[in-house]
Amino acid sequence: MVPSRHTSSNTAVSAPAWGTRAEWYFSEPARKPFVDMLPNAIYPQPLANFDAAQHASAQSPGHYNDPDMLIAGLSGFSDAQNRTHLSLWAISGAPLIAGNKPSSMTAATRAALTNREMIAIDQDALGRQGTKVAEDASGLQVYSKVLSGTGRRAVVLLNRTGSAATITARWSSLGLSGSATVRDVWAGAVFAAILFTIGKFLLGWYLGRGSTTSLYGAAGSLVVLLIWVYYSAQIFFFGAELTQVYANQRGNRIRPDEHAEARTN
Repeated sequence: MVPSRHTSSNTAVSAPAWGTRAEWYFSEPARKPFVDMLPNAIYPQPLANFDAAQHASAQSPGHYNDPDMLIAGLSGFSDAQNRTHLSLWAISGAPLIAGNKPSSMTAATRAALTNREMIAIDQDALGRQGTKVAEDASGLQVYSKVLSGTGRRAVVLLNRTGSAATITARWSSLGLSGSATVRDVWAGAVFAAILFTIGKFLLGWYLGRGSTTSLYGAAGSLVVLLIWVYYSAQIFFFGAELTQVYANQRGNRIRPDEHAEARTN
């Protein structure tokens, strides 16, 4: 961050070099590596960008490796691919810059982009970049990020192959020992998606009745807009809380292998 010539505020510095000149080691104050943002039509594969931005030793609070803007929500990507994309950016602590069109995103995309725990992992106070800690078989990878607090880790199990597979994350690989509580932070995101879908349907049904203008006259459109803003705000607060409670209580558990051994220091 450097002072702007025209205002007293700070301005982020972009240093696009596609990793060819080790821009992640620039001296202060311009040490925040960015990759050029390309048009969506020629956007490179997210996995390639993710791999190119693996420079954990150069990352610290205020200085982040950026594998480029997000493409979650663009045409052709499934909900599972969107969640994988966001998981990789979050484990990296990368800037989350949405690249989709907000006005036409699906409820599932909105729920993924606003998942509170995903964002918290990305913006953890330690500012560290997650790294690959295991790859038992080619393409079956485990990434771990140390989070603030005692014994807290964010973990991504990444399957780069073209078929379903089992991936094992060992406590020793994560720098942990003994027992631990594990949950899937995406488990409750479906609730927020459902709530947004219901709100969209109800608003469309209400507008279809044509009663807004007769009730409120010229202010009818403004009333509808305020209703939607209010409802959306409630989803962001209530939906996020519900998502976290569900993830804590009923999130998909990662169970230890039958041959796993509990170890304590």
